[in-house]
Amino acid sequence: MSTFQYTRSGSEVESAAPQTPLDRCDILAFLGVAQSRGIDLLPIHWEPTLDCLGQSRTAEIREASFSRQTSFAFKRGKFRNAYDLMELETRLLPSLAAEVAVLGHPSIWDYPSIAKLEGICWEVYPPDDQVLSREETIDSGKGGIMPILVFEKAKHGDLYQFMTHGPGQQLGLNDRLWLCTEVASAIAIMHINKIIHGDIKPQNILVFDKGLAEHPAEAKNLEIGTGYADSTDVLDIPKSEPWYGPGDIVDGDANPQNCPSVDHKSPKYTAKATDFGYSTQYTGVTDLIIMPKSDPWYAPEWHHRGFTPAQATKMDSYSFGMVVLWLLSCSTEDDSVRRFQSDLNLASNDALVRLYIANGFFNRASQLEKRSHVDSESQELLIQAALCYHIGFGVKRNQTKSQELLQRCHQSVQPFFRHWLDELQQSENYRGFRETLFGKMDRSRYLQRADVAQSYLGQSDLKTIVEEYRNEISDVASTLGKSHGIVTLLQSQVSRIFVCYRSWAKAEKLESRILETKKRNLGEFHPGTLTSMANLATIYQGQKRWKEAEELALRVIELRQNALGPEHPDTVNAKAELVVSYSHQRRWAEAEQLQLQVLEMRKRTLGPEHPDVMKSQDALAVINTEQRVLDELGEM
Repeated sequence: MSTFQYTRSGSEVESAAPQTPLDRCDILAFLGVAQSRGIDLLPIHWEPTLDCLGQSRTAEIREASFSRQTSFAFKRGKFRNAYDLMELETRLLPSLAAEVAVLGHPSIWDYPSIAKLEGICWEVYPPDDQVLSREETIDSGKGGIMPILVFEKAKHGDLYQFMTHGPGQQLGLNDRLWLCTEVASAIAIMHINKIIHGDIKPQNILVFDKGLAEHPAEAKNLEIGTGYADSTDVLDIPKSEPWYGPGDIVDGDANPQNCPSVDHKSPKYTAKATDFGYSTQYTGVTDLIIMPKSDPWYAPEWHHRGFTPAQATKMDSYSFGMVVLWLLSCSTEDDSVRRFQSDLNLASNDALVRLYIANGFFNRASQLEKRSHVDSESQELLIQAALCYHIGFGVKRNQTKSQELLQRCHQSVQPFFRHWLDELQQSENYRGFRETLFGKMDRSRYLQRADVAQSYLGQSDLKTIVEEYRNEISDVASTLGKSHGIVTLLQSQVSRIFVCYRSWAKAEKLESRILETKKRNLGEFHPGTLTSMANLATIYQGQKRWKEAEELALRVIELRQNALGPEHPDTVNAKAELVVSYSHQRRWAEAEQLQLQVLEMRKRTLGPEHPDVMKSQDALAVINTEQRVLDELGEM
């Protein structure tokens, strides 16, 4: 029998928090959950200058805007004070792992009425008194990494904000009923898959503008009446027309077409359930679930002891009923109260992320040395630690240690090592991302990835950083080949580091080599090749070689317009760089004309409040000032 313990945390509107998790969850255990669910590891970061979207005792939500229509929300775990390994592994990671396990469930991940987890990015907490290197042992207690969950940002925030401060205050009955059916559908699909949300309330429901997609119950062919194989799992909910809904798993129906009160033709908004950090996916009818408590949404039978799945399901349904009652009457705020392989996609992330993950493997492997018997799961971990040493993933390449770890494994599992290594060598590049909003935008090049080089500014000297990268590049190249996409990606990060430290000659030499490699492997017109050309033009600007920068920028603009279109962000960014070259050649009229184009295009594609739009406005103001001074001198 399993027991899951949760308790209330903070104020009445905050999420519940784990009380005493039964198992400590380290970063490898978390990554095992994430990879078993197929969750992408994203090279993305939030915009620190933007306000926090919301917070509770255990997490805060940050954001980054990538276009006029698209922003991402980042759920960050919050330490009580500073970074603390014990707090990370006993309080924050268990909650994040639980949320990933639920959101990555095959029936949940792409369900229209549940917030889609785009992927995971990272926050690095480097130690204050140690320069990290792959050749030295890391003191895990002084620094580490925190996974950040990435979602599409809800335009209208959560349901509580929407109904008390947003357009929801003028929402009609039909639209409110539509939102109810969508939330009910989300709860139904959870219960069918033996998942208890545990904390259903308006703050855990997000509101988006309604798209053209079908209702979730129709889109997924959901037959609500046939969810459970075991009759003891079925919730017997009474019908009280017109208030019974799709939470009735026995013979209810989540399809709003079966509710005559709803106008199906023109719903304005759509609701999606979120915040699964304290949800439970149970396995048997004898499991005990200790439910969280959030006033005033919790069921009256709540107590500190465990509930059976059937009882917990009823408590979820009660909380949903409270949300329905609140939603239909709300007008204003005053009126309402397991296995992880070394994923080379991580090459696009901060090198410290790889270092900390590899350190997790080695810590686990050292613990296994004390055991007289190593089971199959532990042998698999040893193989992955051996793979880290073999390719130089987060550690200095060491074939001797790799072989020592392999020799501790049974011969029957050793072929897995060769299989994984062959997969890495045969892949020309790191894999793409899933069919998420992030994945689609990344493939269409409509977002800007996190600038890894910026994270090193002020942390260490240039020589130390570059030497660490060069060692890693040498190790990976010796295993995967010098022209492998991962090697080129790491070299590009070094080039960016040179640019950030204004080491222009070294940046030019390396970026020129990268450009030739990409032309050979990808072709001259590939977007990746054009990115290297644009980077080289920026380096020319840093060297004050304005004419050469101008000529290369014009070539990039021409190729990007043909491949991506005139208003694609990459094309517009190239035009913005050309403005810089014009300005430094004091060709103010040409600079002004082109900067006006850049500003208008960015307003259309990114929205008037995007940081790039603000930069364009500032640049135009400078150009206008210089142009005015030049005109005044001409008159004199």
